[in-house]
Amino acid sequence: MPPSRPGAAPSDVELRRRRSVEKMLRRLSAAPERNPPELPEEIGRRAPALSSSSPGLRKKCDASVA
Repeated sequence: MPPSRPGAAPSDVELRRRRSVEKMLRRLSAAPERNPPELPEEIGRRAPALSSSSPGLRKKCDASVA
């Protein structure tokens, strides 16, 4: 197989490799919770505990009920 020159059309092998890499990246970005495993305190920091004392949450619930 001749080495690919810049400007030349990429070979089937290169296209296939690029496509598989893109697919892998898409899969990783689609499922971030699998990679890496998070610590419970990190999850709590990002999503504060859902409590009825949270004013923002109560407002959202009232709006959806009304």
